[in-house]
Amino acid sequence: MLTIDAELAAAVADRRRCATLYGQLLPMADEFAVVGAAVFTTGPIVLQLGLLAAALGRWDDAAAHLDDAARRCDRLGAQLLAARARAEHARVLAARGHPATEEADNADGNLFRRDGDVWTVAFNGRTVPLRDAKGLRDLAVLLAAPGREVAATELVAGGHGGTATAIAALGADPVLDDRARAAYRARLADLDDELAEADAHHDIERSARLATERDALIDELARATGLGGRRRRLGDAAERARTTVTARIRDAIGRIERAHPELGRHLRASIVTGTRCAYRPAETVRWSVSQS
Repeated sequence: MLTIDAELAAAVADRRRCATLYGQLLPMADEFAVVGAAVFTTGPIVLQLGLLAAALGRWDDAAAHLDDAARRCDRLGAQLLAARARAEHARVLAARGHPATEEADNADGNLFRRDGDVWTVAFNGRTVPLRDAKGLRDLAVLLAAPGREVAATELVAGGHGGTATAIAALGADPVLDDRARAAYRARLADLDDELAEADAHHDIERSARLATERDALIDELARATGLGGRRRRLGDAAERARTTVTARIRDAIGRIERAHPELGRHLRASIVTGTRCAYRPAETVRWSVSQS
């Protein structure tokens, strides 16, 4: 409960409570906080110590704690927690005036970075980790070049050429009857619940498996659906790309909105989808975007 209290105190910058909790948690700096028989963890206690120190403006202590947290998470294979610790560490380095990472080069602090199967997304001072998905990769291409139109066929190809091959891989139009379409959508709803449960328990392997199935179902529905939910014309490669990419991006924004409501609203208002897609924010927003 102390670590959860620490998260809340740091989030609202309650300095008095942060100072009290820092003193209470410091003797446990080498421990992990778990609930029950280790069914849930808030991560290494040094993660919360780093957040508390940052809220108190103790930047050197915060950086040391968060660096330690990332290394501890790496040793346990806790990818989501490691990604969060590194994102918070980058924010601390920027705040104390030592832009030692690529994230700190972005004065706005907005980050969209993939490390393997995990994305670290930061916007307006809040950082969240997300599982990899095709729609997030599409968004990364658009955020990296605000205002530039990108063909949906290029996004299907991953933004790196090979468009013809990628379009061919979409295959012929599937013919889904109403019963099949309803079954697909019901399974997607079940997957949303299962993914939320897996995320809550930081079960990376299960999350990745469920996310792969979800992406495949979304692609199938997109290939069978045209404008206004109508069945798509046979043989139209550009239309296949449009429906596929639109579905992927909408799904990705929905996932972001659940984890980071403010960013989700921003993307819904700023992302244009169609045969050509673009990121067009009402005001200039700078992003640090990378994929590895």
